Amino acid sequence: VGVVMFFAISGYLVMQSRLRTDNVIQFAWRRALRIFPALWLLVLVSVFVAGPLLSRFSVVEYFSSPTTYTYLRTLFLQNNSPILPGVFENNPLQPGFNGSLWTLPIEAKCYLALALFGLAHQRWMKLALVASAAILAAIIVFHITRGAFRVNYFASDSYSVGKLVSPFLFGAVVAAWRLERWLSPRLFAVLSLFGLTLCLVTEGALTFMWSLVALAIGGLALALGLRNDRLLSRLSPKSDYSYGLYLYAFPVQQALIAAYPAISPWMLIAATTAITLTFAMLSWHVVEQPFLALKSTPSLRIAFHTPSTRLVATAFAALLVSTGAYGAW
Repeated sequence: VGVVMFFAISGYLVMQSRLRTDNVIQFAWRRALRIFPALWLLVLVSVFVAGPLLSRFSVVEYFSSPTTYTYLRTLFLQNNSPILPGVFENNPLQPGFNGSLWTLPIEAKCYLALALFGLAHQRWMKLALVASAAILAAIIVFHITRGAFRVNYFASDSYSVGKLVSPFLFGAVVAAWRLERWLSPRLFAVLSLFGLTLCLVTEGALTFMWSLVALAIGGLALALGLRNDRLLSRLSPKSDYSYGLYLYAFPVQQALIAAYPAISPWMLIAATTAITLTFAMLSWHVVEQPFLALKSTPSLRIAFHTPSTRLVATAFAALLVSTGAYGAW
């Protein structure tokens, strides 16, 4: 549910960014600044710090395993081998060191799609967006009615596309056509509850109805988030720890379960929240915020020529080029 909400909000905000940015390269640069720095730190810490400490193998055996270095493909949004040797092998949820990361490639492809749409005139970009939403809706309806569900689209199976890309496209359409005033929290709340109830009472409905439920939940998140609510405004933190929470929560949970197999769900949630929030705060203040400062420069040229940002921008660009080269290879 949280990831669905994230994709809806992301579609709305990223589409606004795309409409403000005529330069496709500048748009891609800003999206990369949001995804990669924190991800790269997470993967390096996972492989070279957490892995050796948590593995049942010796340090020599751990670093002698090809699986250790295969995991580094996660640096390039290729999470096909999410296992570290000897880590969390006896946990109930297998396999996977960080199961959350499977959504990042889909998110990046959504960014890429908006970048490609932006190559056209703004009017055509909006039409392409609506056409994509219509095609996706047709795919979802086809799977609900025919039951042929596990078909690959967008380099991901249709289940993942339906439940994640559809909220992203919904948010993007709302931003592109300025439909905020038509979003009703009550309507989307009713639709969400109706869909969830149908999934609970009808056998097998969860698999086929979840795409529509995800759309309703995404709409509810946007409708609530766009309200001018003073209480919500006061509760909103100035720093954005959401990405760090997303990145670190899964391995922290796995580590706690490995250390304390009998831990209760509530204790697990409380401990995970406290530990993960610490990592998220460090990620934000040490990595994410300094790199995101590069987004505020009017152009890439200024980012590379300002003395205070030149070193960071150059290092990030070099890593980004190597990431693209490896991904293409």
